[in-house]
Amino acid sequence: MVNQKQIINVLRTIEDPTIKEGSNGRINVYDLGLIHEIIINKDSYVKIIMTLTSAVNSSIKIMDSIGEAVNNMEQVRGVKIDLTFKPEWDPTCILQKGLKILGKKHPLYIEAERLRSLKDISITDEAKNKLLDLLEEEGYNEDDYVRVYVTSGGCSGLSYNLDFANEADKEEACYEDNGIKILINKQSYPYIHGTTLEYSGGLNGRGFVFNNPNATKTCGCGDSFSA
Repeated sequence: MVNQKQIINVLRTIEDPTIKEGSNGRINVYDLGLIHEIIINKDSYVKIIMTLTSAVNSSIKIMDSIGEAVNNMEQVRGVKIDLTFKPEWDPTCILQKGLKILGKKHPLYIEAERLRSLKDISITDEAKNKLLDLLEEEGYNEDDYVRVYVTSGGCSGLSYNLDFANEADKEEACYEDNGIKILINKQSYPYIHGTTLEYSGGLNGRGFVFNNPNATKTCGCGDSFSA
């Protein structure tokens, strides 16, 4: 039976011709952040929920390319593609691998960094999916909160912390990004503001990673920083 990893590998072979080439090549539709969800049923029929950078003809042709490529996979019996513009795509949707393909001088990389700096906190798709899994494992639901806070300690002086809650404490404010409700207390906010929470899984993955513009030094473990 076909699995998500195999489909993602195929999606990473499909480039978006509407996006200017980056310093490391052309970005693919998956790392561009166009794919919201991949659903595979027990009969190997695949449903892909995706968006586009714009609704122009050249973008819409990408859907045909995706449908054809996935449908040609040996174990796939059929493909259905659903298009959505909610939430609307913007450069903050680009995955970290996609940003590396574009390079730091690419206009979309620069815009992604600018937009993320304006947010209180950003949650990548990989981090969102892992947080939803953990919420479920811990007996919470997707409407509950993820608490992000900073404490003294760690090899660089300050440490990131994550846990879950059913309600906010009086010292906390609630922020939301990518469908995740985040609680941050007022003492931690100056250290966390503008941070992007990422997740890298797999054998060589680092787990949750805080990409924090306020950090002047970050420990190699990724859990400790100074500001």
